[in-house]
Amino acid sequence: MTISYGRELAVDTRMVKAAAARVQEAIDAADSEVPLHETLLMVVGRGASDPDANSNVSKITRMLWEGFGFGWAETCYSGVTFPLVGPGLEHAAKLGYKRVIVFPYFLFTGVLVQRIYSTTDEVAAKHPEIEFLKAGYLNDHPQVIDTMADRVQEILQGANLMNCQMCKYREQVLASKPKWVWPRKATTITWKASARKQNASCVTRSAPEPAKSRCRRVVIITTTMVIIITITLMTMGMITRIIMATLMIIRTSMGIATGTGTGTGMITIITTTPTRTQTIRTAPGR
Repeated sequence: MTISYGRELAVDTRMVKAAAARVQEAIDAADSEVPLHETLLMVVGRGASDPDANSNVSKITRMLWEGFGFGWAETCYSGVTFPLVGPGLEHAAKLGYKRVIVFPYFLFTGVLVQRIYSTTDEVAAKHPEIEFLKAGYLNDHPQVIDTMADRVQEILQGANLMNCQMCKYREQVLASKPKWVWPRKATTITWKASARKQNASCVTRSAPEPAKSRCRRVVIITTTMVIIITITLMTMGMITRIIMATLMIIRTSMGIATGTGTGTGMITIITTTPTRTQTIRTAPGR
């Protein structure tokens, strides 16, 4: 059995025409007239771990935005990456537009498309002052079918030109995030896209510390301990000298005070410090 892979639908002019037709159908079916410059377009993509695939949806959004002349346009995703549908619509509701058109850039219906419509209804209930229109997905639009037929012809003719320049599995590009990130505190961070939160969360696991870091830390600790011990010993020596000098003065004064006037005895004082031993002899006063 031979299996041949075809090129993705990508950003094709026929796919843009099919998307524009679905958006126009939603505008024509609306009950009220709202100027395009007061309308916000929200394009919802499937969401993938490949930034290149996510950027294709953003490019479709931009082409529809400028092609129709909407006041604003946003892109969100149903899963894997962010922003998700709920946070994306909540953000769009704060921009002050009278109408928001939600367009699922999907080929087929299913749980995800139904979830997009349900989330749209929930956000619309919180903002009754804004009109939310739910556009249909691509489905079997003739332009979509023509694009698929063209991809099959590329396989048969041997002209299957894959987009490998921006593939994150072949070359590291700016938009791609490394799977493992080594921060300064010797921990490993694994990025995960949360399906219930707009921002990505991370799970931290301990990683082995490099040998050089361990040696450097031991040297720093040892040097610090030596400095502390040296300062302590020097301080203790100075205190001992002061105490000994004070005792010498006191004992000398006591000897002078208790002298007989004619005595010839001597008072001997021995002082000991960590560095030397000193003997002082004084004669009693008359």
